[in-house]
Amino acid sequence: MLLTPTYHVFRMYVPFQDATLVPVRLEAGFYTHRDVALPRVDAIAAKDSTGKLWLAVTNLDANRRPPSRPLSPASPPGRPPGRRSPRRRWTA
Repeated sequence: MLLTPTYHVFRMYVPFQDATLVPVRLEAGFYTHRDVALPRVDAIAAKDSTGKLWLAVTNLDANRRPPSRPLSPASPPGRPPGRRSPRRRWTA
């Protein structure tokens, strides 16, 4: 079965459906392209019905890695749980 990019985007946001929004503030600077400036890193957080906190972080700057600091004092060290997209090399 071929899974499309739309499927993967939908799957990433399933935990946020019917969840309670949790305010997030990031200070990672801005990504500027021509006359448009956007936050380099964007995030959304929500708490689901079981009390689990979900966080989605998006790096908009393709030229720089996002800052790698703990998100809060309660964040455990090491790699956060969750599913990461595999790095792939596409060939024509």
